[in-house]
Amino acid sequence: MFDTGLKFRSMVLPDVFIDQASPEKMYAVAGMNAEQIEAKVLDVLGVARIGEKRA
Repeated sequence: MFDTGLKFRSMVLPDVFIDQASPEKMYAVAGMNAEQIEAKVLDVLGVARIGEKRA
């Protein structure tokens, strides 16, 4: 599967203590909020924005 173009990147929680806060703040500190996940996916796909390839 990996040899036929499948792109895979793992996203894991960082190995640091994250202070107790709202879920939104904790996801942001961990780099796993919606915007950060979207940016990672677009980077892996080589896309600057949805519908637009990077130059």
